[in-house]
Amino acid sequence: MSGQFQYDPKDVVVVYGALVLTGFADGTFVKVAMNEDDFGLKVGADGEGCRVRKRNKSATVEVTLLQSSASNAALSASRALDIETPEGLLGKQLSITTSSGNTFFAAAAWIKKMPDVEFSKDVEHRMWVFEMIELEATITGDLPLV
Repeated sequence: MSGQFQYDPKDVVVVYGALVLTGFADGTFVKVAMNEDDFGLKVGADGEGCRVRKRNKSATVEVTLLQSSASNAALSASRALDIETPEGLLGKQLSITTSSGNTFFAAAAWIKKMPDVEFSKDVEHRMWVFEMIELEATITGDLPLV
């Protein structure tokens, strides 16, 4: 049967430094966004235009965890250490991989800020935002059913 594919959220692996993040929230739990378009367009008053190659490879990654995830404590400790020491100048590696071959990698990433915190009668989410100067990315399709 061609055209049938399978995706398993359990196959998404996020590693920050040596920490494998676990306890992802339901819904969107990883979002990767480049900070600038690859190309721009500049058009003059007479309608003549020029495509501009942007060299900005910086990106933002949002990882959303359940408030009950043990990864929250580890990320909080990492953030505190980063603030108190010059470790933040170097950052830590951040990688996101899937079994279908999607890969996102930054040699140096850091936690942008403490996540917003809400408490309610239900289990809430904690969104950790990472920034990096350079992100390498490969986007593939999902795995075909065999």
